[in-house]
Amino acid sequence: MVPAALLKDKFWLLLAIVFLVGEWSTPVVAQSLDAESHVVMASMFALAWVVFIAAIGLIFYGLARDNAQWTSVAMVLALATLALIYRAPTMFVQPHFTAEDGHVFFLQQREEGWGAFLNPYNGYYHVTVRIAAALVAYVPTLFVPAFYSLAWLALYSLVVAYILIQYPDKKWAPVIALVTAFVSHTCEIFMVVTDTIWLGGLALTVFVLFPVPQLRAGGRYLLATLLLIFSLSGPFSLVCTPFYLLRWVANRKSFSLVYVAAVVLGAAVQMSALHSYYAEKSASLPLTWDSLIACTRIAVLRLPWSLAVGYQPFDDYWWIGFFVFLVLMAYAAYEIRLDPKKHLFPLACFAFCAIYITLNILRISPPQAFFPLVNGDRYFYIPKILLVWALIHLVTTARNPKPFCIALGLCVLGSIAEFTSSQIIVDNHWPHYANLIDQGKAVVMPINPPGWYVRVPGHDGPPGH
Repeated sequence: MVPAALLKDKFWLLLAIVFLVGEWSTPVVAQSLDAESHVVMASMFALAWVVFIAAIGLIFYGLARDNAQWTSVAMVLALATLALIYRAPTMFVQPHFTAEDGHVFFLQQREEGWGAFLNPYNGYYHVTVRIAAALVAYVPTLFVPAFYSLAWLALYSLVVAYILIQYPDKKWAPVIALVTAFVSHTCEIFMVVTDTIWLGGLALTVFVLFPVPQLRAGGRYLLATLLLIFSLSGPFSLVCTPFYLLRWVANRKSFSLVYVAAVVLGAAVQMSALHSYYAEKSASLPLTWDSLIACTRIAVLRLPWSLAVGYQPFDDYWWIGFFVFLVLMAYAAYEIRLDPKKHLFPLACFAFCAIYITLNILRISPPQAFFPLVNGDRYFYIPKILLVWALIHLVTTARNPKPFCIALGLCVLGSIAEFTSSQIIVDNHWPHYANLIDQGKAVVMPINPPGWYVRVPGHDGPPGH
């Protein structure tokens, strides 16, 4: 870890670099914006990030053990933001709606207000997204996409700061935290407010895996409230509930029952919504040999294969990755068996990976929905992070870490291969449509990805075809 004395004077310089990198890409991705709109958007985003990074320091200063740790938090957040700017530049310099951001949450918030919180989407509730949409509803329409991205960045920063502070091995804590920004991924979830549910799922997973901060009663209830919000944002509380119960049974003194109650309550609500959703659907994945092979192929290509080589056109050789991965897992099982207590963390990571992958593949039926491979990469974001974390832990604790070092090196190569986004981002002239919406006109507004539209009603009723 870099000494704090060396980093203190560099902090604001790095923040300036963050914004300069974003501005360098402006002529490429924001040519159609008029000068005034671009300056206002860029200035608002830069100011909001500076204010937020200062707030992060105040929030986590009490948990940080010393100034060096606070400096590490600031530096890691700055570096992660640089990675996000490189991987999703348009969301910084030309914020826009992506899919459900506009098609569902922006539109429902305009039409229903706070009542939109009671609407499940895709079978479960999205409380973090609804909170962001409700708060952003009070800003000028022109800045709504920018503040949606800022809401994602705010939650991401909180999760990263918590990971950095609570991970027990402080030498590797910055690497563990930065995996969230550098992991091999199609950049599908970055800066998209709808995908804050995946950050909430990661937060629920991290909280049960890492040591828990020892807080007073007020702090515990505040933390439990955050866990309840995350539990009501996506289906992840259903997966995490057994782990929370096990953690409480194993360590009742440090793991408060109020945390378990919050997650169990959220899981019960989401289970009710999912039951109603699937009661109306008759389609299911047939349990045949062909479907089992298809699901195994998806799991291999999406997790170990894409981590090692990225989404390269080697689909026909997926079985090689399958057998190599089996050998690596067998050796990991051997290492864990030698000292189970020391390797509880990677064991739990592997368990979470297996459950997340199985449920995601079974839930998205038919399996062909995952092809081409760049489709739906958000479903594998958390398992990828957990698998890399498990490898890092085994590299630092295994008796013979060489196989895990090789696997981790391949993960680095995969990250390099998929570091830039392959998504097609179209400039849909958001300032023009924002102006029409403010005038009360009905519009049919194109958004990303291409082919998606938002039909915004006006004072005279809904838009025509």
